Amino acid sequence: MDTGDELSPPPRPDDLQESSIADADPVDVSATSTTGATTYKIVRDTSIRGNDKLFDSDGYAYTVKRRIARCITWRCTLRSKTVNCAATVRQVGATFVVGASTSRV
Repeated sequence: MDTGDELSPPPRPDDLQESSIADADPVDVSATSTTGATTYKIVRDTSIRGNDKLFDSDGYAYTVKRRIARCITWRCTLRSKTVNCAATVRQVGATFVVGASTSRV
């Protein structure tokens, strides 16, 4: 079906700008704590299986790895085929101690 009228493409802008590119550079959240001390908060029934989750002020989340007497060991939730976060946190009462493996990625 030939109408004789050719459609031309719309005019292209001279300068393409993506607004999100102008945003500030990403910041390593593990280094943004103003006091230097990491704080922790337990949120009840928030894991996929309905268990508790531990969140720290650096932006990481942990689930319960094991409970022995008064000690709870939390492990980092960043886990996939390519990423295995080995970081752990031990909780005794209201005291939290970073585990021997602090590597988060």
